[in-house]
Amino acid sequence: MMVAGLFVLGFSLTVCGFQPALRLYLTQEELDDARLRRELTKKGRIKQQMKKLEKRLRGSRMMKAAINSAQETEKQMFVE
Repeated sequence: MMVAGLFVLGFSLTVCGFQPALRLYLTQEELDDARLRRELTKKGRIKQQMKKLEKRLRGSRMMKAAINSAQETEKQMFVE
């Protein structure tokens, strides 16, 4: 029921001439700036997620196993 209402609202706004996206009116420079801001925020979010994961992994069994496997790999590289 709500979906139908939203569809009717969207359809009526489109018929009346309302433009849902302001991107049509932005210059190329403004579009590029917006894209760069989105990329920076995405990188920031990824960085925060990585920090959270690193905090969680510290001292855990997974971290110890990863360190051990990395050390074994290094040992094998030096032996060859």
